[in-house]
Amino acid sequence: MVPSPDGLNIRSYGDSAITGNGATFTPDLTPVYHLTDDDFISDDEPVRVRRSRDTDAYNHVQIEYINRYNQYNTETTEAKDQAKIEMFGLSTQDPVESHYFCEPKIASHAA
Repeated sequence: MVPSPDGLNIRSYGDSAITGNGATFTPDLTPVYHLTDDDFISDDEPVRVRRSRDTDAYNHVQIEYINRYNQYNTETTEAKDQAKIEMFGLSTQDPVESHYFCEPKIASHAA
């Protein structure tokens, strides 16, 4: 989904056939659903979006990962949003255990 002046638009990324490495992907382009106003609860908007306040968001995130280059020892990487910290103060999230990350750069990017 991508925002547009009229609302949200749905964009498909797998709608064309492609061949590579001896295999071919052919997408199924048959519509699965055809929704009308009758499919939604009456007197309600069909789609509602609720956003949390900026002051409730974490601006300091920590990820615990296993570092392949340090004998698979557990390490922590972090990311901070300095602009939000200056506006609303530091809001630190508890470290998230993400032991499926083994590369420091990828763990930092995920944070």
